[in-house]
Amino acid sequence: MHELVRFILNEEEERQLHWSGNLNMLLVLRGECAFSCHGELAPMKAGDLWVVNPLCLYQILRESEADILTVSFSKEATEGMKLGKEWEIFCRSDQQEENDREAFQELRRLVADLFEVCVKEKKNDSLLVKSYVCRILYFLGEGFAVKSSLEGGTEDHSLERLSRILRRIHEDYAQPLTLKQVAEEEYLSMNYLSRYFQKKAGIGFNQYLNQVRLQAAAGKLLNTALSVTEIGHLCGFKDATQFIKRFHEFYKMTPVKFRNQMLVQKEPDEREQELFYELLKYKSQETIQGHGIRERARSRKINVDVSVKGKRLRHHWKTLVNIGFAKEGLSAVIQNQLRTIQIEIGFQYIHFHGLLDDDMMLYREEEDGTPVYNYKYTDMLFDFFLSIGLKPYVELSFMPSVLSKESKKIFIKSVNMGMPNNMEKWCGLVRNLTVHLMERYGEEEVLSWRFIPWTGPVSYSYYGNYEITEYFELYRKSFEVLKLVHPEIQVGGPAMDSYYIWEDGGFYEQFIEYTERTHCSPEFLAIDLYPSKKGEKEEGEEIVLIETPEAFSRVTSWDEKYIGHLLDRLEKYHKKRDGKVPEIVFVEWNSTIWQRDLTNDTSFKAAYIAKSLLENYDRVSAFGYWGLSDYIEEVAPAQEEFHGGFGLFTCQSIKKSGYYCMELLAKLGDYMVARGDGYFITKKISGQIQIFLYNCVHFNKLYRYRHLNGVDRIHRTGAFLDGERIRYHLLLDGIGDWEFIKMREYTISEKRGSSYEAWIKMGAPSSLSAEEVLYLRQSTVPEYQCMLLSNEEFRQTELALPPQSVKLILLEKADSQ
Repeated sequence: MHELVRFILNEEEERQLHWSGNLNMLLVLRGECAFSCHGELAPMKAGDLWVVNPLCLYQILRESEADILTVSFSKEATEGMKLGKEWEIFCRSDQQEENDREAFQELRRLVADLFEVCVKEKKNDSLLVKSYVCRILYFLGEGFAVKSSLEGGTEDHSLERLSRILRRIHEDYAQPLTLKQVAEEEYLSMNYLSRYFQKKAGIGFNQYLNQVRLQAAAGKLLNTALSVTEIGHLCGFKDATQFIKRFHEFYKMTPVKFRNQMLVQKEPDEREQELFYELLKYKSQETIQGHGIRERARSRKINVDVSVKGKRLRHHWKTLVNIGFAKEGLSAVIQNQLRTIQIEIGFQYIHFHGLLDDDMMLYREEEDGTPVYNYKYTDMLFDFFLSIGLKPYVELSFMPSVLSKESKKIFIKSVNMGMPNNMEKWCGLVRNLTVHLMERYGEEEVLSWRFIPWTGPVSYSYYGNYEITEYFELYRKSFEVLKLVHPEIQVGGPAMDSYYIWEDGGFYEQFIEYTERTHCSPEFLAIDLYPSKKGEKEEGEEIVLIETPEAFSRVTSWDEKYIGHLLDRLEKYHKKRDGKVPEIVFVEWNSTIWQRDLTNDTSFKAAYIAKSLLENYDRVSAFGYWGLSDYIEEVAPAQEEFHGGFGLFTCQSIKKSGYYCMELLAKLGDYMVARGDGYFITKKISGQIQIFLYNCVHFNKLYRYRHLNGVDRIHRTGAFLDGERIRYHLLLDGIGDWEFIKMREYTISEKRGSSYEAWIKMGAPSSLSAEEVLYLRQSTVPEYQCMLLSNEEFRQTELALPPQSVKLILLEKADSQ
């Protein structure tokens, strides 16, 4: 089934003409503009609505503060309306609303309802979306259809000709298309076709052809890594010189500048954040259920033989825990939180940034440039980690200020992202540090640690801090120094954001090729996992990403199995290249790269953690959740406790639902007997059976682009697609001799196990008193039930799981009631 409808925001620029074979509806959300069609120029203001029939060439002259939504219905959707020769839609609020205000209010409401349903549906061709599309098209057909003004006349033939020419341009712009060639195809002289096109389109043939080519080129500049020369060639330009000249005339900048300016983060525009409120204010007050659609629910039977031996589990997700910066590891807040998580869950390694930052006072230079090393804070930090059973991932970052080339500020904390201004001194620092660690903690101990030279190499290079080739050299030099200190030191890399791994021939593959060529291949692949894909294409409504200083410029991927697909890609690439898959470590990992993602505080995070880990259990040797705490100095601290920080703990050590999920995951057995969609079943040698159920619902498209759309401090469910309640029925073979069963049940949902929801019930105070903090620490735990059931009663038990919740069932044989 084809996509039925697309929503496009502010696609039209005043210098562009637009032509479409679809039925389009234009709605002015804010500001004023002028609309030109069939030679008529009409003003439009906020709330005005205009339907553009298929095959019409139109133009919008938009003021800078104006926002216009285009709703484009596919040919498949409008197939039964017979638009064109017989009928057309005449719908213009500027001319008709005064006499039929109720009809236009209903039409705006229908558009808003359709938009909300599309945002919450996984696919825009679902039956639910189709029903809403049909309602709008039926309403237009019944109330606004008129006989085509071109029916049977000479203009009809003229319109068909224009449509053929426009289609030819849009389909074949990359070819050496000329006015002469099209004139011959239409059996016209060049002069006649030139005058005809100018009259009908309001623009010259070659001018329009160049416009189409340049628009295509702009898209390739933003969504591919192709060179300017390659893009010019692919878009129909003879050579790079001609392409650059035409591009500069049209966009008032060079292609390179156009591409680069899109990589620079801009300050968040409050206007953009509020934009979709202007549309959704028209929507119906009824819920989907109010339209006669029942709440979504489905049953799922799980039939498993638990007597099988099962697959041995290593529980690699408990390998690695993250804090923000090294200096934070000396604070009482972080140390207390680490003690707690080690006692209640237990990790093996810890990773952090900033060991070499100025606030650790590890490196300085005398006036004559002589290096001075001071390991006081480093020793205090590592001593503490080892005292609670954590070995360090020693990330060599960031650059001491006296060693750093020019660096642009990214975090609120003073951090130098530049490459070394003296590579010999950098190598001396790495050598001196490593030797000191060997001397203090012993060779055997340090050889069990892991070293990573630098982090986020591509992301930080995009800010203009350095060229990627400079990072390659820093990695190689660091690798060589570490191996000179001791050849068995474990060195990993590139600590690159997964965003770049999806690109064929991109930075990740360049790094792998470089390290093989220079004999410094990493002994484990260190990856920062945040679900975004460079160049990812998606169909549907065109939505602009809201930029924010708390996140990189990335759209969260629509792919609900992103992690599994990423691992598939890595495994396929390395098997093809080397015949084997190296060790993979997710040094950092979270659901978004946004430090003010309000869903981080909700029960969604428990469901997301469960889904991510259980679907990919033990496929990598570490899943380093980022991070332990909201106490991190990358951005300014928020006054409110539940502000959407990354942490498992809030700043004041209140556990979030993600923490409780990990606590439940730690109860899983050592043998997996079955897993499937939404469930994971293990057992222990003692005979206890563990059944982990989860119901995770992904972000809707608006939220993936960081449009809050009604999501605020106390309303956060609007960030997700519409979910469904799942009813599980467990049919377990292998326990037939269990006359009685002791069943313990732990549940995390919006109702229980979510300190955020408890905070809302408390009244959502913006600042918590000491008493309120203590209450939230002690009262928000998973719901717990313990039952003694006969075998028959257990077989009849049904377990309901609402969206964004997890449930752990522990089963043991009981002697009697």
